[in-house]
Amino acid sequence: MKNTRLPKLFGLLAVLFLLAPAAGATGLNGNGAYTDGPQVCGKCHQDAFGDWLSHGHSRKLATQSFEPMAATLGDGGATVDPRFSGFPLPRHTPEVYNWDNVLFVIGASKRWKTRFVGLDGYILTENGKNQYNWENGEWVDYDADEIVPFTCGPCHTTGYRAPDDGGDAFAVRYPGIVGDFAHLNVTCEACHGPGAAHAAAPSAQNITVDGSAALCGTCHTRGDDDKVALASGGFIRHHEQYPELLNSPHNWLACNACHDSHVGRTRGLRVRSGASEICVNCHTVQAQDYKGSSMQKAGVMCQDCHMGKATKSARQNGPYEGDVWTHLFRINPSASYDMFDRDQNGNAISARKSLSLEYACFRCHADADKEEYAAIGRAREYHTLGKK
Repeated sequence: MKNTRLPKLFGLLAVLFLLAPAAGATGLNGNGAYTDGPQVCGKCHQDAFGDWLSHGHSRKLATQSFEPMAATLGDGGATVDPRFSGFPLPRHTPEVYNWDNVLFVIGASKRWKTRFVGLDGYILTENGKNQYNWENGEWVDYDADEIVPFTCGPCHTTGYRAPDDGGDAFAVRYPGIVGDFAHLNVTCEACHGPGAAHAAAPSAQNITVDGSAALCGTCHTRGDDDKVALASGGFIRHHEQYPELLNSPHNWLACNACHDSHVGRTRGLRVRSGASEICVNCHTVQAQDYKGSSMQKAGVMCQDCHMGKATKSARQNGPYEGDVWTHLFRINPSASYDMFDRDQNGNAISARKSLSLEYACFRCHADADKEEYAAIGRAREYHTLGKK
């Protein structure tokens, strides 16, 4: 008896084969060196993929309408649909700020701040109050009523190409997007390199395993000089962790000495051993001095002083308190020390190599006398206060 089902079955399989993305499927901008998205990596690396989904890197951008994604059978790195994820929209101009008019949400981790990109690729700025600060639920102006292109691609996407390097895949439909990219968000391939070849034939030789701080520094640096941590408004600017680290006593460390590269938590990366315990691994003498001190008994941890919030991302929380921990670590206890280089008008333009007493101590001790605290520093008694 003739089997008439086999030809139909083979025909169906052929169609599915043609439709299915190959292991080396291209990214959103057609760059064949990249896979179709992090879900490709997740087929083998399930644990790392699951960790990444909880990480802020997976939520640098949210979208529900980015057209190039329709051309692929993957997700292009998208992890969040903002329409159903609890993001607020400005209420003052509903004809502008509505989900039918939003291409991207910048800052989809719901930490620090969130902005919105319109369907033409320009950041929505009409009538101001267009940036939402998550810490206090406040709407603030971000370049109100200005024309602001989306220049965030180098650090909010993967496989970014500048216009001068051929990055024009989105230019016609989205003129406000500067350059193009293979994936939304900071995906596996942002750190491990283009992975199409590895997905097609997995090997340790065709994937990048780079644990250097310089790799993180490709995004966690704002200026052109990796050794200069830029400042403005009395605080270090956000995303300056790499130049801070290079200017610190820990400049020889890789970031993953303290941070787990795949795991996120409420703010940024989870410290592997908890709060101050990671410091104790190396700073045993200081830890012994600190044990039983009045500050230790009060619950003050190493980072509260040595990583004072001298950096500002969304908002200032006090005269010497931003909303991001710094990575300078060293404290200069001199009463005359200024932690910033300044322009001729006295405005802070870059950070020096140490925290000043204001940013290390006065975030909590707002009424403290600087000379009194400097005297404690000269006597090297910070770690032993209350033990004598």
